[in-house]
Amino acid sequence: MIVDTLSGSGRYDALHPRFKKAFDYAVARMDTLAPGKYAIDGDDLYIVISEGLLRPEQEAPLEAHDRYIDVQIPLRVRGEERFGWRPRERCILPRGEFDEAADIVFFDDKPSCYVSLHPGEFVVFFPEDAHAPLIGSGNVRKAILKIRAV
Repeated sequence: MIVDTLSGSGRYDALHPRFKKAFDYAVARMDTLAPGKYAIDGDDLYIVISEGLLRPEQEAPLEAHDRYIDVQIPLRVRGEERFGWRPRERCILPRGEFDEAADIVFFDDKPSCYVSLHPGEFVVFFPEDAHAPLIGSGNVRKAILKIRAV
């Protein structure tokens, strides 16, 4: 997991060949896009703009992905969006089988820590990071970059 400000995103370009393109696209366009999914580089890199309600901790299960890295960027938040995190290797209570089509598995384990984000900040979750998004009260508009990891 990485937590930083958008102004510092360039220091992570060397971690993945699509990081620079992903952050450049997001910074240039995310505030003007309507909710929906937008391809940047086919299925290898896309952005999802979503709007929705935040939820209590107990209603936010941990999730993890195999094929994609998540970069979550709050654009507008009424309240504060928090994210739970736990090393995926320490998740022992899957809530079912891995859904290959949706690239997701949920866990009933509890996060080992939480981080709060505000507009202008981002968090990166790699496949080894189980994470619980959308924690808080109020609502959020956010960008989620999906970057193929493998």
